[in-house]
Formats: sequence, structure tokens, C-alpha cells
Amino acid sequence: MEMERKIGGFYGLDLYSLWESMETIIQYLKKIDPNAIKNAFEVYKCFEPYGKDVESYARATAFVPENCEGEVIEMLTSLRSKMDVYSKRDHGNREEEYFNAEQNAITAKNAELYYRTMIRGNVNSWNIRDTHMMETRSINNIS
Repeated sequence: MEMERKIGGFYGLDLYSLWESMETIIQYLKKIDPNAIKNAFEVYKCFEPYGKDVESYARATAFVPENCEGEVIEMLTSLRSKMDVYSKRDHGNREEEYFNAEQNAITAKNAELYYRTMIRGNVNSWNIRDTHMMETRSINNIS
């Protein structure tokens, strides 16, 4: 007899949620590792001058070579370096919470690249978006 499988969750994030993804990571760190909040704020401080306006950020990167790429990569790297600690924090199973935070860190990294590429009129921006959709999709099966 074949065992019936139920889907516990279906996940996928689009690139248009740059600031929402950063906020999700900050909220996660407040809960799981308050000591890491200061670092997260420093990482995302790079985006502050743009007032949550992705087009302003994208336009600025078209004229000035400075961007926030390094900062979003740093946040993703920092999260991944603490994966084992965060996913098992407080002797509980926090894997889904960690997974959500990591997916949002990937979204922030990819969104930054997408907007920087898009403003230049580069058709590769759609490839970035499609690749991102595949990178962040996941199905969580419950048996």
C-alpha cells in the first residue's frame, strides 16, 4: 500500500520584497539572536538613503559605482555560518524559522542584484528573477 504524503508548506519568494525581506531577517534575529541585530542594522544601513524606494536605489547605482551588494552577501553569509546554532536554538526544532530567514536573506541578495541590473535596461534582469524563483522554491513534505 502506497503511503499518502501531505504537503506541509510551499515556499517561494519573488524579488520585489527587498525591504520586507530585510525586515523579516531583523525580526528573526531579534527573536533568535539579539546580539546579531546590531550587525544586521549595519548591513542594511547601506539602503537607508533610498527610503525604501528600490527605483531610487537602482538609479543611484547606475551613476555611482557604490552599491549594497557586499552588505547583503555579508548578511546571508552570517546567517549561514550560524545555521546549526540557529536551527537548534533553545533545544527546539527551529529549522523552519531558520529556513524562512535564510530565504529572505537570499531574496535581499538577489533583489539588490536584480534592481542594479534592471535599471541599466539589461535583459539579464529577467534571468536573475527566474533563477531566484528556482533558488527559493521549496516544498516541505509531511508524511
